[in-house]
Amino acid sequence: MGTENGHVAQMQEFLSEQNSFIYGRSTHNQRIEAFWCMLRKECIQFWMDVLKALKDVGDFAGDPLDTSLVQFCFMTLVQTDLDRVTSVWNCHRIRRTKNQNVPNGRPIVLFSMPELYGRRDYLRPVNQGHIEACFTECSFRDGLPCDEELFELFNIYMAELFLDFPSNVQEAQQVYHALRLAIRQDL
Repeated sequence: MGTENGHVAQMQEFLSEQNSFIYGRSTHNQRIEAFWCMLRKECIQFWMDVLKALKDVGDFAGDPLDTSLVQFCFMTLVQTDLDRVTSVWNCHRIRRTKNQNVPNGRPIVLFSMPELYGRRDYLRPVNQGHIEACFTECSFRDGLPCDEELFELFNIYMAELFLDFPSNVQEAQQVYHALRLAIRQDL
């Protein structure tokens, strides 16, 4: 089990105040495996290839500057793509099967209105103190794609170079290369 799943398990059991997490391999869960396959095919593999290409040609050293530049130039586009895939997944139709225990319909409707399908709503109230404790243990993004100081620096360079914030992958690559070159020349 990955580190993230361990944290999710702890929070889920803490919030529900009962043993509410099932440990097991996802290979036994065809639905989540189908989701991971679709996510990789529809979104993640593309971004993995784009970012790997930067590294393969020597344009990404893995240092804090390059990492923040990648976040600055690409994060909004990656998040938009992830949001698109989320919407498609939540609205796709799960077909009816012979197994009566397997729900059919659209995930978003199954989640938000399970009673329409004769299903039980598993949403439970949570102790407010528990929620506040979880908030103190979590770190949340502040709306910036990278470190705040570097974000400000990158915006200064963008203004000096008359660059616009990228709206597609080609523009993101161009902005990344222009900023990286300008900043490294000034170091």
